[in-house]
Amino acid sequence: MMTREQYIASLRKLHLNLYRFGEKVENVVDDPIVRPSLNSFAATYALAGEMAGSAKASHVKDKLIEMTHLNETLYCCGIACSSQGSKTKSGNYLIDLLLANVCKQNVTRFPYEIARLAQDLAGGIMVTQPSEADYRNPATHDYIVKYLRGVADVPTEDRMRLLRLIENMTMGTAAVGYLPESMHGAGSPQAQRIMIARQSNMEMKKQLARDIFLIPSGAAPDPIPPDGLLLTEPAPQLPKRRSAGTARWSGVFVGEIGEMERGKARVLTPSHTGRDSAAGARPRLPVW
Repeated sequence: MMTREQYIASLRKLHLNLYRFGEKVENVVDDPIVRPSLNSFAATYALAGEMAGSAKASHVKDKLIEMTHLNETLYCCGIACSSQGSKTKSGNYLIDLLLANVCKQNVTRFPYEIARLAQDLAGGIMVTQPSEADYRNPATHDYIVKYLRGVADVPTEDRMRLLRLIENMTMGTAAVGYLPESMHGAGSPQAQRIMIARQSNMEMKKQLARDIFLIPSGAAPDPIPPDGLLLTEPAPQLPKRRSAGTARWSGVFVGEIGEMERGKARVLTPSHTGRDSAAGARPRLPVW
């Protein structure tokens, strides 16, 4: 896992192009607006793991990776909707509305999962540890220092302060500006879903599917004969029949085949399916 310094250095190598309010941001990594406090989350919990002595555990690393993935996905969406924006007639720039609403929809979800993982890593001591008054009390101070210490080279007070920070960011006063703000800031989740539906251009995507499978638009469905499937020449080539009057197609019993004159139609009639065809049972005939 990269250190904080290695991660920042890796971002500098990407040569990111970002425009804000129509002007290019020269230093994306160090820009005070682009580099938000969200990145402090993963670093904070990595530090908590170090203080508790569990930073090298595989399950801890996996949760930190997931938190980083979620956080950087939000950053990627923000960069994408900005870079795909366009200039308006007035000279202002308008973001890509579909990508912007996808980004905001993720913002309503991912911070809650990041906070959940943070509480998972911190442990129940985050909310059950003694108060500062207990820590300062000469009668209990030594017990707290002894039994709440994580690794030997980290003071107990530092660990307690960090746990209070996680508590505050995920369920305390600071969480108000992080979790509910992520949910409802710039519009509640359903507002984004409405805009995603409007901007998704679903008709174009359905037409692409029709073009790929050669399905004409507005074509009337073929009538289905009540007692069999009428195939006009050229008929599909069926596998060699295993026995007289029967055939298998992709493992499905397709029924008896009645040949008519060459060049005319062939009719597949119902086979024995365990039900009387005269009683209304339809044959299991393949479509493709």
